[in-house]
Amino acid sequence: MRKDTAAYCIVHYGVPYIAAAVESLYDQVDKICIAYTDMPSQSFATSLSCPDTREELLEQIKPFMDKVEWL
Repeated sequence: MRKDTAAYCIVHYGVPYIAAAVESLYDQVDKICIAYTDMPSQSFATSLSCPDTREELLEQIKPFMDKVEWL
């Protein structure tokens, strides 16, 4: 019996590539968990805000939403 499989993606900037990233995982897993933050997390503080909105990112992955869990 196969166990459920999941992939995890951490997204800060992503409109240019999120659809390709999710599509490459889609057939391989049962669930794709996307952890989104509007603040960068590479140990550097910045006052710059993310140019991508949550809505823009979700629009890019609309065809794959049956497997996506947005965190």
